Amino acid sequence: MRSRTGGQAVGSVLASPERPTMLSRGIRILNCFDEPGASYALSDIARRTGLPKTTAHRLIGELLDWGMLDRNGSAYSLGRSIAALNARLSEDTAVAYHLLASAQRLPTSLPEPVLLSVFTEQSVTHFDTRRERRVMDNDLALDQPWPACIAAASKIALASWRFRPTEPVLRIPDTARLASAQAWSDADLLRSVQQGYSTCRVGDMVAAAVVIRDATAHACGALSTAVPAEPARRAETIRTLIAAGGSITKA
Repeated sequence: MRSRTGGQAVGSVLASPERPTMLSRGIRILNCFDEPGASYALSDIARRTGLPKTTAHRLIGELLDWGMLDRNGSAYSLGRSIAALNARLSEDTAVAYHLLASAQRLPTSLPEPVLLSVFTEQSVTHFDTRRERRVMDNDLALDQPWPACIAAASKIALASWRFRPTEPVLRIPDTARLASAQAWSDADLLRSVQQGYSTCRVGDMVAAAVVIRDATAHACGALSTAVPAEPARRAETIRTLIAAGGSITKA
């Protein structure tokens, strides 16, 4: 798997804070460059950010000094410092933010939040696609779907590792926290490969996960979500999740 996946600006996945500050206004300017290679004049930046021209002009000057923006005539674009920051992202974070740009197209009809899990040769890292942030250990309350989602995604990773030898080796880094991973039989893992998805139960929560593949058909991640108890709704949720995973793969 390539360790860098692309063109998304570092600031583009940051949410706007409720309390405006000079820092937040500067980030708002960086966020307005929402397309690869975007270039805007001062008036365009002021309009896109909702900032007064004088404020935008002053902040643009500082961003130029820091290398966050470049200037070509009267137009501005993202600068060298943004590229340098992007290059410093860890592999799993770089892959995740690239995929999150596609995950924004996830259907809102799914009843629960969707977890994006990114596989690298060293780890499996999990991101909340709605809040666009990493899911940390202290987020894993048992009355929330995340533990079941992580277990289902880890099952996909383990199945891909065991039954698809042409793909990179995928390791489960924290098997102590996911003790159920040790109990998955080869038949159970093989079934998840054949079906194209896996399911796992943690407490009262049941989740399903589907694999995301990169351009070379290697497993690079998984999408998972809690699934309803009713068989018909559960089947519909899994079909929706499979379609969403396929759309991200093709992005």
